[in-house]
Amino acid sequence: LARWLVAFSRALRIHFQPEVTLENELKDILKPEELKYLAAAPHRPVRAIHALSQVIQNVKMDSIQQQQMSQNLTFYHDVLGGCERLLRAPIPVSYT
Repeated sequence: LARWLVAFSRALRIHFQPEVTLENELKDILKPEELKYLAAAPHRPVRAIHALSQVIQNVKMDSIQQQQMSQNLTFYHDVLGGCERLLRAPIPVSYT
């Protein structure tokens, strides 16, 4: 879970600021097969959220804890959407 949380945050940053490659950024964090899985995705932050949801579903925990973790993933998805809206929103002429 911790590896994929780091992978999500770095994939999100690289999605918007692609100065570094995903492979260089995550080679010491994810396993090689996990890195290939993430790198092959058309939208890497969403793929990382999906991997996090799979980890949460496969771990034995109380249903209330699983629900709380799922709410956290929803929050991550909302943050991703907010970042994309900020990036794609036109800058008003008066600000330029």
